[in-house]
Amino acid sequence: LEVGSLAPVLTALYEDPELAKKFGYLPTLKTSIENAVARPVTPYYPAVTIAIQENAYQAIKGDKSVEDAITDMQAAIDTAAAG
Repeated sequence: LEVGSLAPVLTALYEDPELAKKFGYLPTLKTSIENAVARPVTPYYPAVTIAIQENAYQAIKGDKSVEDAITDMQAAIDTAAAG
């Protein structure tokens, strides 16, 4: 855990009270891993990612309203998915 910053592969390590005390993030990490899902499969993943990143960032900065960002994001994703 300390050297490689990698998640433990043995479930028992997440249950170890001493490790949980030393690495307080272990319970949260365990929950994250248990609920993880694969990313959607699409050959256009890079374009979809850019559509999400650019529009979300503009909304976060306040350069674009959330509603406009969602509309523009959906349009960009649809364009990307069409190839």
